[in-house]
Amino acid sequence: MNIGTNLKRIREARGINRQQLSYDARVPVQTILRLESGAATNPALGPLVRLADALGIEISELIGEKAA
Repeated sequence: MNIGTNLKRIREARGINRQQLSYDARVPVQTILRLESGAATNPALGPLVRLADALGIEISELIGEKAA
């Protein structure tokens, strides 16, 4: 799975909408939309770290290095 697929799967499993995740992670909703749609092909590490923190997971889980 790719980052966007992992992000959406984990976010939905936790019952968090994009707006709430955006607020919690201090990442624009547009960034989350671009990640989940696959439009962001080379995302910066900072937002990924904040998204992982907001979801309560390790960055490796978000980028697909270990199972969720």
